[in-house]
Amino acid sequence: MEQYRLRHANALPASLAELAPEFLDTVPADPFDGHPLRYKKLPGKGYVVYAVGEARKDENQTTQPANDAKDKNPPTRDITFTVQR
Repeated sequence: MEQYRLRHANALPASLAELAPEFLDTVPADPFDGHPLRYKKLPGKGYVVYAVGEARKDENQTTQPANDAKDKNPPTRDITFTVQR
């Protein structure tokens, strides 16, 4: 993503698909549902790349704190990577 941004005058791609094949062979698959990872631009200059998590439901990049290892309830929120500039 950052390589794309640097080569495109600080612009972010409209979708992760724009990163292939120049920066990625293909968009990585979400390990929980097999679909491509999700991506959304944030207001301003940031973005979020995310997977749906164990619930296999897109929670619109909503997260929750990591569960304690003894917690018997699996996480129900998305797993996100956020970059804010």
